[in-house]
Amino acid sequence: MSETSILITGGGGSASEAIYRLLNDKYQLHFADADIESIPASIPESNIHAIPFANNNVFVDSISKVCSENHIDLLVPAVDEELFKLCELAEENPSIKLMAPEYEYTNAMLDKLASMQYLEERGVPVPKTVPLGEVDRIGFPCIAKPRWGRGSRGVYTLNKREDVSAYIQLTGIDEQNAVAQEMLIGEEFTVSMVADGEQNLHSIIPVYVDVKRGITIRAHISDNQAVINGCQLIHDSAPAKATYNIQLMLTNDGRVLPFEINPRISTTFCLVLASGINPFSVFLGEKDNSLPFTGNKLQRYWLNEFSCLP
Repeated sequence: MSETSILITGGGGSASEAIYRLLNDKYQLHFADADIESIPASIPESNIHAIPFANNNVFVDSISKVCSENHIDLLVPAVDEELFKLCELAEENPSIKLMAPEYEYTNAMLDKLASMQYLEERGVPVPKTVPLGEVDRIGFPCIAKPRWGRGSRGVYTLNKREDVSAYIQLTGIDEQNAVAQEMLIGEEFTVSMVADGEQNLHSIIPVYVDVKRGITIRAHISDNQAVINGCQLIHDSAPAKATYNIQLMLTNDGRVLPFEINPRISTTFCLVLASGINPFSVFLGEKDNSLPFTGNKLQRYWLNEFSCLP
């Protein structure tokens, strides 16, 4: 077994079970989460670590301790709120490699208004996106979402002007902390961009979303050339290191429009592994970065685990 030790945060996420199953014979894989009970029981207790939430004052110290005690070589964040603090940790501990894009890029992409401006300034076509208070510049129907946040939390369709006040009342998010975005009609893709530590792009893996309920439930890898070309343009115009995720719409009139970029691995990361691509290996600069092919379609199901009370 390789001596490389990897710590993945957000270990209670839907991809952890598959990541461990597909890679545990290649790396020493560790998973951390603020809710340790959410980490799959198939992962050994010795590889599970409880950490506080990112807004806790001891978060960085806690992660640092886990890394030190387990000789972690590669730290892989899977939670937006942790990214800035983990950048800080990696800067203070050069021995730990952080598999995440650069600070400036991360800072722009976590803000759903700034991210669209960032891309547009670099020549990337994007959907019209404005502060919620300027929704009339877009018109209705449109999409309202928080400027900061992940998943589908706080994302609603607004059909008329009166829906704006209802949105604010329902979510508690004011007009300056939410955006209105052009409603796109077409096919939704979530695309894994696999780059190394020098911003060199190695693979583009478009995943067509068949069923989504907050996270992707069913999906399959697509070889849609328009999506691949569009994502290549995005990376060429706004390059980043490590593996990141582009959520986009291939509109009915043929446009490829990114509506969100996640500067971290996504819940469909395990499908990338199943396709035979190893983003960890790419980032670490290992010569052999291939994995056995196990499939290009993802289907998620409930798994009921039973255990005895302590």
